[in-house]
Amino acid sequence: MISGIIFRNLPWFREVETQLHSSINSLLKKFCLVTILSIAGLSIDTKTLKLKIFQVLRLVIIPQICEAVAYLVFSHLIFGYDYFFGFTFG
Repeated sequence: MISGIIFRNLPWFREVETQLHSSINSLLKKFCLVTILSIAGLSIDTKTLKLKIFQVLRLVIIPQICEAVAYLVFSHLIFGYDYFFGFTFG
């Protein structure tokens, strides 16, 4: 984060950033995001996750089921698709 603040405030870096192609710029931003998320993922304690397996499953499965049901309902109401195709969207 500190390096991002430093690079954002350097005048020569802004000139380089404006000259970069947009696809290269978006690729660099995705790479930075993956790096940050992987560092955050490495700090997860697996022993605690194994002890609280049912809470982890609830936090993972319930939002996914709600999202799938929402896709099912809205694709039927808005687009008029049958329920099978609505469920495949979710």
